[in-house]
Amino acid sequence: MEGDSARAKAKRPRLEADGACVDAAREEQERSKHAQELRALGEEDGVDMTHRFRKDFIRSDAEAAMSKQRVHQRLKEQFQKAMGGVPTWAESTVKKSKRKGDDDDDDDEDNELMQRTGNYIAASETLPKGIIKMKKCLNANNANPGEGRLTSVQFHNSAQVILTAGLDHTISLFQVDGKTNPKIQSIHLENFPVNKARFSADGEQVVATGMRNKLFYIYDMMEGKIIPVPRVKGLNEQRVKEFEVSPDGQFLLLTGSSGFLHLMTMKTKEVVRSMKANGSVCAAAFNSDGSKIFTNSEDGEVFIWDVRSSKCVNRFGDDGCVTATSLAVSKDDRYLACGSQSGVVNIYSQKDCVNSSSPKPLKCVMNLLTAATSLRFNPTSEILAIGSRAEDEATRLVHIPSFSVFSNFPLFRKKTIYRPHCLDFSPHSGFYSIANDKGQALLFSETSLSDLENVMKNVSLTVKLNVTARREDEGVQYKCAAVLNLDIDRPVSESQPITITVHYKPIIIGPLFTNVSRAEGESLMMECSADGKPHPHYNWTLPNNTFISGSSISISSIRIKDQGQYTCTAHNSVGHITKTVTVRVTEVCSDPGITPASLLVEYGHPAKVNCSILSKPVTGYWLGWKSKSLHPRTDTETNVMWKVDSLTNWDEANNLTCYITMENDQCRSHVNLTIYKRPDSVTLTSAVWREGHQTELMCQIENVGPGHKLSVHWSRSNPKLNNTLTTLFSETSHLDLVNEMKNVSVTVKLNITARREDEGVQYKCAAVLNMDIGPVVSESQPITITVHYKPIIIGSLFTNISRAEGGSLMMECLAEGNPRPHYNWTLPNNTFVSGSSIHISSIRIKDQGQYTCTAHNSMGQVTRMVTVRVT
Repeated sequence: MEGDSARAKAKRPRLEADGACVDAAREEQERSKHAQELRALGEEDGVDMTHRFRKDFIRSDAEAAMSKQRVHQRLKEQFQKAMGGVPTWAESTVKKSKRKGDDDDDDDEDNELMQRTGNYIAASETLPKGIIKMKKCLNANNANPGEGRLTSVQFHNSAQVILTAGLDHTISLFQVDGKTNPKIQSIHLENFPVNKARFSADGEQVVATGMRNKLFYIYDMMEGKIIPVPRVKGLNEQRVKEFEVSPDGQFLLLTGSSGFLHLMTMKTKEVVRSMKANGSVCAAAFNSDGSKIFTNSEDGEVFIWDVRSSKCVNRFGDDGCVTATSLAVSKDDRYLACGSQSGVVNIYSQKDCVNSSSPKPLKCVMNLLTAATSLRFNPTSEILAIGSRAEDEATRLVHIPSFSVFSNFPLFRKKTIYRPHCLDFSPHSGFYSIANDKGQALLFSETSLSDLENVMKNVSLTVKLNVTARREDEGVQYKCAAVLNLDIDRPVSESQPITITVHYKPIIIGPLFTNVSRAEGESLMMECSADGKPHPHYNWTLPNNTFISGSSISISSIRIKDQGQYTCTAHNSVGHITKTVTVRVTEVCSDPGITPASLLVEYGHPAKVNCSILSKPVTGYWLGWKSKSLHPRTDTETNVMWKVDSLTNWDEANNLTCYITMENDQCRSHVNLTIYKRPDSVTLTSAVWREGHQTELMCQIENVGPGHKLSVHWSRSNPKLNNTLTTLFSETSHLDLVNEMKNVSVTVKLNITARREDEGVQYKCAAVLNMDIGPVVSESQPITITVHYKPIIIGSLFTNISRAEGGSLMMECLAEGNPRPHYNWTLPNNTFVSGSSIHISSIRIKDQGQYTCTAHNSMGQVTRMVTVRVT
């Protein structure tokens, strides 16, 4: 029973002669039959040596049944004869304690979707480096390939099932046997291109996110139900594309925008915690027990989070990374891998990452030239798969114990993998799948020697591997390893590595163009660089059929006579290669001269400009003017004149250019021409002003240009002060005319709050063209302002007056106002007297009391009270 249990845990899948993987269910039946035969012996520790796989080890009839220790000794002897050494498993087996436990009965359920696989793929205890034995099996989704790019591939954690999903809105499940890989089921999600799909931790559900919004789906495989989740409580995100499933199945880690991470419970579908990193998160992963989360941001910073507290426990910069693209954590929590836009993958000790603020990589894998977009450790943490969806065949397998890349994968020179978008290993590392942009889920498996499957004796053999030499193999190290795939252990004996030398003829690799053009007088530098083994030698053949040795050629100042064909030849003992460069030298021009260089012309006036060159070119040429009205040119003279009698086309201002055109060159000089026009009229108008009210001044300007140069100045003067000083008090610019190059007519308004002090003041507006040589000003006629305001008392009218009886009383009430105020007096006996003054020739006691003066006009009134006392 113990031997049977050990074999159930360690035996590898065998391969049939055609290279396909053997059905795991048939392997289970054979092991069950063998276990029944051993139980028939009646000895739990006995091994039946009469079985056809072991009978060659029997030396006498008494050895029909052997102890396991004795069987191990025989295997050790056979291995020593064949390989000349002692396998590590033989040394360690003696020290191992006896394993206990009974095998469970096989489950005969017919539910293929959730069929438990046991050891349909086996774990590796010692994986040799250098070359990995990989056989391409039938595509995992061969029964139903994707119609576009696949975005997800994943093996079920306990069933013989693989999941694929992609942009064709479909999630598919297949049974994996390596031979037929039958389809189990496909789920089509309407208008939902799948960005990512993953099994739940218990393997009973599939979670899928889309490309466009935060809606995602959960497919319950047990009940066959598709459950949409349109909204997650506590999630404030426009879309949800990336996520990770926690190992215990409690949470989904949703990657949000702006560095946010959200933990959603699978039970209630609500966010219970959120975390915030610096920059956008490009990848995330849980450690094996789900207590920590590793993320990296696009700027190359790695964050480590404690799930329970949602706090960042450490952070560090990925060594040498500018833009991060991917991240993976090994199953044994020993390693962390970080991928970057440059294709470099850094492998760290996970312990160092947790405890250090600047951990150093254990290895920098630099085998990709494009962004490392996919990373995946196999379950035993012996292999790291890396891939880039930016280039065909851009995938590698890294042997983690030695941190070296397997040299023989990808397997084929022709395109097979295409662009890998996602990767995954089966639970025990026997299968490896790559989903590509062609809708294929490629499937690979480890291979063995099928013709020795039933040989139980020691053998000596020479195994040949035919390799077509490629220049890329130069300096590559190859090793072979003899591996005994035993039930209990897996001994490996490796050869010494050999370094390959490949001779190949040169190929041009330098940036050498087929056609090069230079202007006369410029420098020319051409470098011919070739890759070859042995190292190539170089020579150049010049247009005059002379030769120059060396890889480069330099001409400091090239001339017409230097043009022609230059041929580089790179040669070694294997062959030679040539590259011909056609060099063309063109005659160059210089900018023509303009006299005058700038021109200010009033609208309607004459204008002329001369364009000239120093000498006639050797080749044909045209010297001429480009303008809206005239196009004079010459092909014989060295100067040409542009002249108009009356300049009335505003478009000439930006389009007057002198040019010289030669065979392969053209030079230009632009005339700084400014056209301006004084306004036909500038008129200022206004209404009567009322004190305290806002009043408009309107300045009407007719037919002035150019509009973008126009501003309006406002000024005033006060004739009452007996001077002619005019004060500029405001300026109006027109932002809406900033691009106007022609004449315009505008009405400009200025709001002023009227004051009584403005009465009689003169206002003017002026249209100002702000030219480079100085302003051109056109003023309006001044207008005199009339301001209406209510009266104010201005006379010397006392508030208290005393007179002796019989004396005279004279009071004058004076007020200032516009319009001119009217007056009346209210006497002590409440009678009224019109006029501004009151006179009493002989005052009596009865005349004493209060006298009130009222001054009034259309704007209002003012009163002054005088108390008169008679003694």
